[in-house]
Amino acid sequence: MPPPSLTADKTMEKLVSLAKRRGFVFQSSEIYGGLGSVWDYGPLGVELKKNIKERWWRSMVHERHDIEGLDAAILMHPKVWEASGHVSGFTDPLVDCKQCKNRFRADDPKIKGTPGQPDAQCPVCGSKGTLTAPRQFNLMFKTFMGPVEEQAAVIYLRPETAQGIYVNYLNVLQSSRQKIPFGIAQIGKAFRNEITPGNFIFRTREFEQMEMQFFVKPGSETEWFETWRAERMKWVEGLGVRSEKLRWHQHDKDELAHYATDAYDIQYEFPFGWHEFEGVHNRTDFDLSNHQKHAGKKLDYLDPKTNERFLPYVVETSAGADRTTLVVLCDAYREEAVQGEEAAEGGGGGAARRPQAQAFAGAAQGGGVSAREQGRHAGAGAHDSRRLTPPLQRLLRRRRLDRPPLPAAGRGRHAVRHHDRRPIDERPDRHGSGPGHTQAGSRGERAAGDIPEGKARGLRLDDFRAIVARMERDIPPEFAGGVVGVEVSPKTVPDPVRADIYTLGECIPLEWSGSGADLQSRIVLYHGSFQALARLAGGGDFDWRTEAWETLTHELRHHLEWRANVTALEAYDWAGDQNFARHEGMPFDPVFYRSGERIADGVWKVDDDVFLEGGAELVWHGRRYRAPIAGVRTPAFLALDGLAEPPPGDAVLVLPRRGSLFDLWRRPKVTEGIVRVEPVDG
Repeated sequence: MPPPSLTADKTMEKLVSLAKRRGFVFQSSEIYGGLGSVWDYGPLGVELKKNIKERWWRSMVHERHDIEGLDAAILMHPKVWEASGHVSGFTDPLVDCKQCKNRFRADDPKIKGTPGQPDAQCPVCGSKGTLTAPRQFNLMFKTFMGPVEEQAAVIYLRPETAQGIYVNYLNVLQSSRQKIPFGIAQIGKAFRNEITPGNFIFRTREFEQMEMQFFVKPGSETEWFETWRAERMKWVEGLGVRSEKLRWHQHDKDELAHYATDAYDIQYEFPFGWHEFEGVHNRTDFDLSNHQKHAGKKLDYLDPKTNERFLPYVVETSAGADRTTLVVLCDAYREEAVQGEEAAEGGGGGAARRPQAQAFAGAAQGGGVSAREQGRHAGAGAHDSRRLTPPLQRLLRRRRLDRPPLPAAGRGRHAVRHHDRRPIDERPDRHGSGPGHTQAGSRGERAAGDIPEGKARGLRLDDFRAIVARMERDIPPEFAGGVVGVEVSPKTVPDPVRADIYTLGECIPLEWSGSGADLQSRIVLYHGSFQALARLAGGGDFDWRTEAWETLTHELRHHLEWRANVTALEAYDWAGDQNFARHEGMPFDPVFYRSGERIADGVWKVDDDVFLEGGAELVWHGRRYRAPIAGVRTPAFLALDGLAEPPPGDAVLVLPRRGSLFDLWRRPKVTEGIVRVEPVDG
């Protein structure tokens, strides 16, 4: 039996080779012989790493109201690194072999004896007494800013992303109106001039960190430390990594960093042994106090409830994006015997072994991770222009009201929802009145009153404005609070890809004080878009009054949701977009419905559609039904026919598929259809 080290080396060698062949990771500058411990991500690797980072970002920032995002620059003022202790203390002990000229860390376990002493043996050439005494080696990359290379122009490539968070702590606190406790998250590149990098992408000189610094009141740091330990392990397990391959490692006094009072690492059993890929650290007020001292800027916090001033403590979660990617690759790697393959390839008889990354359970429905994360962008449909070319405002929209500021006022498409972009449906509507508009959102009912019918193929701009003005006057006061005006624009706002979809209206938030009740918005309806849809509808069946009222009520709902502090609005809005894609036959995320409104166990509502997760038997309005689902391939979305009290939209039976790590870069094919259910209890 070969020694474990040889087996590990052989496994890693196979994994590196497989990663290159399959397009995951390539050696950097390979045509020039490569660059030591620098790697490039190929077509599949970049998708895998990107999706891991996006899962982390959504779980940290999008799904929490108490964490803000940041993207600090790589180059920072040199005094930042003096204050943090990196200039004087960010060093490793270095030893050289005089015989073979190799360099090692002085604490390398492969070195036998004490470096600098006659008994010390080089782990490469085996010579004794050739290792030099340890000397300190600074790990920061140094360069120069400006045209002159002099000491005054020295600047460093950041060795960690955390310091960018600390120096921006006050800016984020003031601009976001957050209160302690809150966090700042960042994903970014870092650089370390490692003495002995290696083990593929585990230890490299250029790497990417996913860090979150959580600022807490002194005295509560231990409680938050344990909270974040639990949260981070839950997230890692949600990736589908085998639990028996994970463990916690607490730093002893010799391992603790100078800034930490307690630290735990999440370790994974790599082929080369147990090593960390994420850490949770109690950094106390070390960083903020040092920056406050060196910069001469007060960074303390005033508690508005107690009028107490204090310097926050910091609980840090720090994960390596590259190491997490390696964890996923290692955990998915399998070798299976394939009978006859060797003979088929011209070799001798017997079995051959073929390495491949196989699927395994746990990703799509992993604990502690939002279901909408699973493969959200993998395999994105080419017809969904909002996914391909999202306007800046759309990227910023739908922020929770307790996380200001909202996008600035002005014309933008950030507030356009899927049900405001309606295509023509050639099928008769529920009243049998010929072509109409498909409606994915909830319909606002309205008595006829004295508003003109407006059933015409064309309607003048002034007449349309008169209809909308009367509607505005009829809005109940409890719904109109904060709406500064309802306007009609002559513009036509078509979809950039689909010729039969138009933006009918939008709700544009204005500046406000930070309280949801103070939010003001203006609503705009686009006459040109209504005119275009009327032409597409043909004949005289386009009801301007009804369509305008429905659009107005939708935009009022957006406004009320913002004022009501609906924390799940962003997730619900994304679910609505995915549901729209489902209706239109475009690719969609097979677990989007879980980001909708949960109305019962295993039942979610997205717009007018209801999604029931289960199997052949289901319960609807107290009655039991049976659906013929034998042989249906999962994941499946089956519209139910035969329910006694159907919802306004579709009732959809969802048969989920147990996920795999492949879902991180490849969306599974969804089975869609209609099944007729039969009542079980008569």
